[in-house]
Amino acid sequence: TNNNTLTNNDLYHNANYGIYILSSSTENTIYHNNFYQNNGAGKGVNGNCQAYDENGGNIWYDNSVNEGNYWSNWDGNGNGTASAYPIAGGAGAYDMYPLNNPAPELSPIAVIVLAIALLGIIALRRRK
Repeated sequence: TNNNTLTNNDLYHNANYGIYILSSSTENTIYHNNFYQNNGAGKGVNGNCQAYDENGGNIWYDNSVNEGNYWSNWDGNGNGTASAYPIAGGAGAYDMYPLNNPAPELSPIAVIVLAIALLGIIALRRRK
């Protein structure tokens, strides 16, 4: 598929890649996802890439805030701050802004509170 945004996902323990993008899929943006031990990647830093991209037209970070994805096996320069994470495949893609910590999740309670607040606002506007 084309022109999609993949965000706020947790990808755990997949035998192969957490995300695999075919050459026919382009102009997708992938950011604020947490990749944990996919494709044989362990808990520590190692060379097993957790994502694959065949097409160079996809972006593995949010360019507006310079934030990418969390990769459980990456500390690219060894000092606690991550350098660009290489994505496997023919695209030569990189997550230019990998996160040092997992992307935060929105708790179910926060979602419920937000939904109730929105319903309250809608109800008040309809009364007027």
